[in-house]
Amino acid sequence: MDFLGVGPFEVLLVLLITFIIFGPKRLLEMSKKAGRVMVDLTRSVSELNEKVKEEMKEKVSPSPIDTTKTRSVDGKEAHQ
Repeated sequence: MDFLGVGPFEVLLVLLITFIIFGPKRLLEMSKKAGRVMVDLTRSVSELNEKVKEEMKEKVSPSPIDTTKTRSVDGKEAHQ
């Protein structure tokens, strides 16, 4: 079961090397920081998404219809 060409053995090897280099305490701190970054990023993307949706709603909303002019069956304008 490879993910992007990286198998489970390679993932375990990277985690083991990271654990050896940084140690358990530093690795825990790095994990917490990475989690906070992901939460902040997710929140920012959600806010941006909402703003874009609001802007799109404003731009797509239909303009008022001019009911003073209508077209007759033959395509000529008729005033009411």
